[in-house]
Order: sequence, then structure tokens, then C-alpha cells
Amino acid sequence: MADKREALNAADIERYHDADTFDVSNLAETTEAEIQSHLLRYLHHTRTRGQFYGLNALSFLVDSRPDFAKLAAKGMGGIPDGLVEHPARPVLQNIRVLAEYTRLGWESGIYNEFRELQMRGMSKAQILEVVMYAQLSGGGIRSMGHVHNAVGRSLLDWRDGDGPDFPPGWAPDPEAFHSGLDLSVSVLTEEDRRNIEAWYESTIGWIPKSIRFAAKHNPRFLKSQRAKWEAVFKVLPKQVAPYLMLSQHALTGFREGLREGALLAKAWGFTPDWVVEPICGMAYYFKGMEALEAAYDAIDDVLDDW
Repeated sequence: MADKREALNAADIERYHDADTFDVSNLAETTEAEIQSHLLRYLHHTRTRGQFYGLNALSFLVDSRPDFAKLAAKGMGGIPDGLVEHPARPVLQNIRVLAEYTRLGWESGIYNEFRELQMRGMSKAQILEVVMYAQLSGGGIRSMGHVHNAVGRSLLDWRDGDGPDFPPGWAPDPEAFHSGLDLSVSVLTEEDRRNIEAWYESTIGWIPKSIRFAAKHNPRFLKSQRAKWEAVFKVLPKQVAPYLMLSQHALTGFREGLREGALLAKAWGFTPDWVVEPICGMAYYFKGMEALEAAYDAIDDVLDDW
């Protein structure tokens, strides 16, 4: 399994460098050799994963607007230069895209990312933590229905891998999420409220407005959501939580959520590149440059002071 994952990572890195097979200095002409070189790697991915949407999309682009296909290939997925060849980058890219596909309910994409993550060594328990995180904001029953449709049957035959690559220092730490909720009662007790606020103050130095609003107007909902959030990550590194917060809120434009994610990332040992990568990566795949407006407002000063 480890050899297979290393080969997969090498092919992934080569795919990004394959952008150089396009002659961008000449957008008026695209040769058949350029097109075939670009598509061949995606053909191999299609045979391995059993999904055709990537090849179909790229074939449509090079057949219809080859000049744009050339420029798109140069985008490198929004990845900072320092992370293109980082061994942890592919699995984290798949993790954040799976969470978004779950929220969107795109079943072909969900299946594809499950297959990709399995090939990268993820266990069933690890990948289901990504799904549970997405469930918090993905429409609950609706999002789980899409996951069931996409992979429900194949999960019965799942074989755990030997573990994916993560950045140095990233490790599971379930206790880091715990604020001290009293789960023997469903209501938010006064001690629960103090404990939640203390967790935010000690971890990121700030209590988000969303927490203050829910504590004031719907405390039972706050306790339920907080309890689920605290329960998600047991076997994945705790750092996956702020990583997914950053990718999610790059799309929603939720400035306070971006700031919360960045401050938690800083508290839990991120380098700045791992803050920028999920934001620009999601902008590349889902939203475009407008996603960076909210990020600038929310965390530019945090990055400057890293």
C-alpha cells in the first residue's frame, strides 16, 4: 500500500508539472501532441478510479477552447509554490474537496474522493470524520443521503490503508476540542456557557459572534452543535478542523469564520502556507478571485503577524 501511495503522489506531482507541456506563449495554436499529453494522465486516473468527469471536462475544454485549457493548466490548483511537492498536500486537497462535495451533494465527486483517499492510505474511520464535519453544515440528512448513494455499498468492502501523509506536527488530539460540556443534560447550563467561552478565550483569544448569539437566543442549539463539533475528530489530526474551516468559509465568504479558522490554525501549529492553500485552492475550484476578498479582510493581519 505504501508503494502504491508513493506512486500516486509522484503521479500527482507530475500532473502539475505537466502544465509545462502547453506552450502558453502561443495561445492561437494548440497542437494535437499538446492535447494528448495533457489528457493522457487523466485517462489513467479514469481507469484507476472508475470516474470519467475529469476527463470529460478536460476533453470538452481542449476541444472547445484550447487557449483557455492552456491557461487553466497553469493555475496549479491554487497551490502555493512551497506546497506543490509537499507529500501531505494531495491528501489534504482531497479531504477539503470531499467535505465540499458532501455539502453540495455531488455524488460522483463524493465517490471519487472516497476512492482517492482510500488509495492514499486513509482508514474508513478517518474518512468518515471528514463526512461528519461536513454534516455539521451540509444539510444534515440531505448530505448523508448523498454520501449513502455514492459509497454506501462500497463501504461494506472497505480496506483500511496504512495511513496517509500529514504535515510534521499534525496529530490526533481529541481532548483539544473539549470545552467541558455536561452531556448528561441537553440544556446549556451556566457552567457549560462559561466553559465554552473559556475554551475560545484560551485557544484563540476571542469569542465569535455566532457563539454569543446562540448562547443568548438558542442555547440548546449551541450545546448540540458544539457537542457534535467536539466529537468529530478522534483519529484524524486535530489540525484538519481549522484546515476545513478555512476552506469552507473561503466559499461562504464568512469573514468571522475565516478569522476563527486562521487563529485556531495558528494556535495549533500551522505554517502560513497551510492557511493560504485551502483558501486559494477552493477559490480555484469553486469560486474564483472573489473568495480572496473576504480572506483579505478577515486574516491578512493575522498572516502578517504569524
